[in-house]
Amino acid sequence: MNFIIGQNASGKSNFLDALNFLYRGESFKPFGDTENINWDEKNDFALLTAKFQENSNAYKVVFSPGTNTNIKKFLINEKSTTRKNFIKNKSVVVFSPHHLNIIAGVPEDRRSDLDKFLIQIDFHYENILKRYKQIITNRNRLLEKIQAGFANESELIFWNEKLVEAGSLIIQKRLQLFQEFDPVLDASAEELFHAKGDFTLSYHSKIAIRDNDISTIEQSFAAKLAENSYKEIAAGRTLYGPQRDDWEMHLDGNSIKIYASRGQQRIASLILKYAQWKFLSEKTEQTPVILLDDIFSELDQENAANLKNFFLKLDTQLFFTSITINDHQQKSHLETKIIKLD
Repeated sequence: MNFIIGQNASGKSNFLDALNFLYRGESFKPFGDTENINWDEKNDFALLTAKFQENSNAYKVVFSPGTNTNIKKFLINEKSTTRKNFIKNKSVVVFSPHHLNIIAGVPEDRRSDLDKFLIQIDFHYENILKRYKQIITNRNRLLEKIQAGFANESELIFWNEKLVEAGSLIIQKRLQLFQEFDPVLDASAEELFHAKGDFTLSYHSKIAIRDNDISTIEQSFAAKLAENSYKEIAAGRTLYGPQRDDWEMHLDGNSIKIYASRGQQRIASLILKYAQWKFLSEKTEQTPVILLDDIFSELDQENAANLKNFFLKLDTQLFFTSITINDHQQKSHLETKIIKLD
């Protein structure tokens, strides 16, 4: 149990984000790397480094300022490597204030959280996502040209096939995850907050999906594109596919986003994150590190106290940011470390 103590704007969240970079090679904050590093001192580079006890490897992330974005370089034991290899066999779950809004927030945040979760389970999924995003970029360029009269609609056939192939695979993997994840989600609600009822997730798409059979998804996706090509040409962009899909959490069949109070939605978000930790522990045969970024100040006193006591009992390394720490919290764990930031 590691307490990161400091006043507001002392760098507590940045400390956790640095840890997340060392585990996942990216920020957990809802903005890009360029906004995440302070280059006001005109330094030539920024560096994160850590040594992991489980394998004695030294990990480094080096950032160099680029024209539009930072250039990241990953090293293991001073040898350059890919991000995929850098994050391999390491997992982490983050609880931060913006994650508390995931249930009621915008679809983009839910898709992003879902995809980051899936990547930790299936490393091939990230490659599929990257390929799909590139297909979207190329297809959108073509749609703009068709709209302007500089290309023929028949040229869409090639990119439609590519879009359907990669996009259907993304949808299938998301559906498969939900099918396996639902029982863990339901059990986590009971374990964490003694919540009663049936907690489930549902997937929403403009593409008609009857099941997670890949050929069925591909047929529905292709039909949707064929029926609505005139809409996409008019818009000059791709309007259908997993980049537009969403998901929703339910309690006893009722949407938590619609029917639950603000406080209940936040509790549901915490249940979701804890379920992710449990699921990753089972699937990857690792115990993910937990990063708790000042979320207890967002909860009522009773739920905050219960949550703190619950996390203290987990057999995992945990980093928790706060303005202060009391004697009970400091003595309630066998291995408690305090890091104070000025």
